Amino acid sequence: MTSGPPDRTLRELAEDLAERRPSRPRVVAVGGGVAVGKSTVAAGLATALEAAGAGPVAVVATDGYLLPNAELAARGLTERKGFPESYDLPALRELLRDVRAGEGPLRAPVYEHRLQDRVPDAAIVVDRPATLVLEGLAALDERIADLVDVAVYVDAAEELAASWYLDRFRAWRIAAANDPGAFLHPLRDMPDADAEALAMRVWETVNLPNVRANVLPGRARADVVLVKDVGHALRIG
Repeated sequence: MTSGPPDRTLRELAEDLAERRPSRPRVVAVGGGVAVGKSTVAAGLATALEAAGAGPVAVVATDGYLLPNAELAARGLTERKGFPESYDLPALRELLRDVRAGEGPLRAPVYEHRLQDRVPDAAIVVDRPATLVLEGLAALDERIADLVDVAVYVDAAEELAASWYLDRFRAWRIAAANDPGAFLHPLRDMPDADAEALAMRVWETVNLPNVRANVLPGRARADVVLVKDVGHALRIG
């Protein structure tokens, strides 16, 4: 696993984790709300762990365990995407159990944000890592908590997360404009104000209620809370 230079806070966390590396493979879960930068934190932590001698490290996103869009539609769960019932948690539990047992190589499903869907037949190979970094909205779900060795919660003020969410939407929409296969391609000709209003309705009616009800409780179970401030600066809370 490679990435850019990790944040100093992540280096310090990785060095601490490296000092108390267990005798068997472990799972480090990185959870938090929508758009707080869980993927970036997970990648940086993985790089820092390897640099601290705690590797090899694999990173898996819980997004890959979201049910495919077609299945969500068939179950009437399209508007509940990201809520606990929209994940294949039994399959995720199986992966975590096998990783901790030292089994492999294993395969984890892949989710592509360009498509906003799971990629058919695609997989990440997880081959007996010393540490698996699991990241995503469901990473601190209480139904997999018994299989997580270290729980990290990435926290940010709601207004900051909302602004980052909108920034991300704008970037994805620009990228989708000339990509007919992209999920946001149909919004290419919509006035910017209307498209952004649509995005914020999703934030207010789907993302924010889900985070408050199902993600935020994971903060109380976390071993480490990383607070993200203006400018994406991290500090231990």
